[in-house]
Amino acid sequence: MFNIVFIPENKVKLIYKYVCKSYNFLVTTLENIFFKQTITNNSIIKKGYFMKGKRPFEFEDLNKTKKVPINKYLFIYLPDQNLINDLISNIFNEEFRDYITSITGFKYSIDYMIIYDRKFIKESERERSTLELWYSYKWHFDKPNSNNTLKIIYPINITSEHGPLSVIDNESSKKIKNITTLPTNHKSYKFVGKRNKIYGFFPARCCHRDGIPSNGKIATQIMFQLNPRKNWSINCNLTKKKPNLNNKLKIWTNEPKFTFLTCMSEQRVKFKNYPNIEN
Repeated sequence: MFNIVFIPENKVKLIYKYVCKSYNFLVTTLENIFFKQTITNNSIIKKGYFMKGKRPFEFEDLNKTKKVPINKYLFIYLPDQNLINDLISNIFNEEFRDYITSITGFKYSIDYMIIYDRKFIKESERERSTLELWYSYKWHFDKPNSNNTLKIIYPINITSEHGPLSVIDNESSKKIKNITTLPTNHKSYKFVGKRNKIYGFFPARCCHRDGIPSNGKIATQIMFQLNPRKNWSINCNLTKKKPNLNNKLKIWTNEPKFTFLTCMSEQRVKFKNYPNIEN
């Protein structure tokens, strides 16, 4: 008869930490060898984030898009294929794709997207464990990713009062020894905008968090997760990755982790074969 061995929580966290570090190093190395195509912009790599101005465009009204409550402080939209096509074709046009490749050295696959509303959280309800957070309002790194994974943020209505996503630059992030003791006023760059700016950052390199909006404000933004590939492409499962469906951890987002492995078998379509894309 087998005895069940229980591993203490602190050891589980330590094991997970080293698994993530090993994965990060290995996959980053493989991507740099097989996917890196051009000389990168060292200033962007040093900062770990960028901003590009964009002429606002009108896409399907989000008020007409179905959204579901994940908890009392967070709602996630369920865009249909037409809205996804519209967003991708307008945001990831040829100019923007070429810009990303020129500053990162990579072409990417869009493997995940999410549109969400964040609301003010009462002070008394903010101290929760990582897996029970209402959304990602505590400083963190995206550990189970490569250093080349890129997140694109498109703020819909974000001002300083809407708790903008904040990012600590790459060089400063390297010096962080204890993420739980970071002061609330730590120097960071805030992603504000009203459809007129697009931001990108490396979530495994840069410490970051979503802010908490002021009472009465609702913050709306779109996030895309991009992973290096040989060609610019779109994951065919974008419409299938609905929030909290088949999410075993029961956390607020089912954003893919360890994507080099978990997304390996997923089908992708090249941008030149995607509808209404500027090539």
